[in-house]
Amino acid sequence: MIAFSDGVHILFGVLCIITVASFVFTSSLHQLSRNADFVRFQYRYIGIFLVAMMADWLQGPYLYRLYEHYGFLEGQIAALYISGFISSMLFGPLLGNLADRYGRRRFCITFCYLYSLSCLMKISNNFYILMLGRILGGLSTSLLMSAFESWMIYHHNKMGFPEEWVSKTFALSTFGNGVVAVVAGLLANFAAELNGHHPLRPFLLAVCFLILCAYLIMMYWDIDDPDVLLHKNAPIAQSLETIFQSKRIVFLGIIQCTFEAAVYMFVFLWTPALDPQHVGGHPPLGVMFGSFMLAMMLGSCIFRSAMSKGIPVLKVLGQACTVACLSLAAVALAPNRTFRLFMFVLFEVCCGIVFPGLGTVRSEIIPEPRRASIINLYRVPLNLLVVIFLLLVGHVSFMLLFSLMAALCAVAVAVLRLLHNTIAMDMLTTEDHSMDVT
Repeated sequence: MIAFSDGVHILFGVLCIITVASFVFTSSLHQLSRNADFVRFQYRYIGIFLVAMMADWLQGPYLYRLYEHYGFLEGQIAALYISGFISSMLFGPLLGNLADRYGRRRFCITFCYLYSLSCLMKISNNFYILMLGRILGGLSTSLLMSAFESWMIYHHNKMGFPEEWVSKTFALSTFGNGVVAVVAGLLANFAAELNGHHPLRPFLLAVCFLILCAYLIMMYWDIDDPDVLLHKNAPIAQSLETIFQSKRIVFLGIIQCTFEAAVYMFVFLWTPALDPQHVGGHPPLGVMFGSFMLAMMLGSCIFRSAMSKGIPVLKVLGQACTVACLSLAAVALAPNRTFRLFMFVLFEVCCGIVFPGLGTVRSEIIPEPRRASIINLYRVPLNLLVVIFLLLVGHVSFMLLFSLMAALCAVAVAVLRLLHNTIAMDMLTTEDHSMDVT
């Protein structure tokens, strides 16, 4: 019988072969634009964004393990995670609003500085210093998930590229993000095991990439034009008003909150689910993490193939969220960690489809002047859901936690249907109005 650790390496190799083959196949279906300016713009954005993501992914496999290494109990670890999500929930909208006012490029650089401080604070094993580091990490994540995307979409439109090309950039960045995550997982595993196991080293390595990212942004990214950004006195309340004036924006926010909440819960639970403390010997966490990212890359290839065939993005999102729901429900019923691993891989394939799909829908629905602010406002209920979930950790079973995650994905599926119907009704209303005018 194959040992679990050996099976992890075999799975990683199989996923490498399948993902490379899928990328080659989908590349022949979905050619890059021959517009030289657009290709240069893609490389300029995606290259720097992936440096930032490298710093983020390096920390993924060993954050939970670092806290365990310092001797903290599961409830204390949950408290550290909660502090990061609460900081993102409370201050993320303010950062998004400031980025819209004063420039997304400036706040992308700010992200690099804040995240570097967060990583350096993990050198200490003091609980309160680690909590401060998590708070800075929560602020940094808010900027990473809003300011970078907002800068890209603004300059995409400024340079006059067609709206439909945005999905190409999202698909490529998702695939590249997967490549970077695989490399990050292997690098993190190598750094952590170098001269004896220590989970701190990946965080120190991340600081190097953050410094590089800040330098590249200052060198190669254009400054936002102030005349198209919000006026200095524009409050967050105006972004809230924009959200609630449109059913589309509300439904999109619910979909993003529920699905991404399930993803964040997965990030917290996959390590203890596959590496329980009562089982002797540690499986290769970095290799497992790399396998998940290969699965996400495979999902991005599926998304590219679907877009090349003209399948509506909302239909693709609905199918992916449905499969994600079923995979998490299966995990809730499975005590076997090998089966759990395969279900986690399937869930990550769905993430590779959903992330570029949601990015494409955001680019079409969210208005430009308040883009970063609205994206961060979406993260308020998202972070609240995650905080509630983390408060349950240690008090309820894994079965119930994964059942809740499956339920969140089910909500995303239902609201996707509502969004589809709303868009269809709006189109019919527009057509009827045009006929009345003529």
